[in-house]
Amino acid sequence: MTKRLAKAVFAGGQWWPAGADNIPEKVAATIRNPKAWATEDDDHDGADPGPKRHTGTGPRLVRPVSVDGAWYGPDDEVPDTVARRIRNPKAWVDGVMPDLGDGKGDDKADGDTPPADDEAGKGKTRVPAPPRSGPGSGKDAWRAFLGASNVEYDPEAGQRELIATAERAGLVDSE
Repeated sequence: MTKRLAKAVFAGGQWWPAGADNIPEKVAATIRNPKAWATEDDDHDGADPGPKRHTGTGPRLVRPVSVDGAWYGPDDEVPDTVARRIRNPKAWVDGVMPDLGDGKGDDKADGDTPPADDEAGKGKTRVPAPPRSGPGSGKDAWRAFLGASNVEYDPEAGQRELIATAERAGLVDSE
């Protein structure tokens, strides 16, 4: 009997889309979650197609990442709304978070909103600043933020020094 996936699954070093039935036996043996497999009662048209394949444009992940239970991998097209939630620069190719804007005030919600008149030409960035503490707040995140904002910084600086550099550049408010 041929097994068919009900959901997109990462196994054997690659993503297998929902509906795939050509999975090698060795790889299929590593997929142990019974919910991953379709049953005969499943509606074939209603299967979760999983993420769309990456088209070569837009942001690209280095490794698989889970957002709200959905997995996105290096070969998947990551929607802008999901990409905005992946705050760790190490998850992205070249270690730089994509510049997607905030997705607000944009008819298409694609993040291509031009800066407001009061920010235009003042060196303000549209790349969101990393948090000052917790996940995504490390030196690498602040270096990526300063680099994307075209601000020079000391590559040997610690997190506090990098935050101070961002404050002096007017990218973030002083605390």
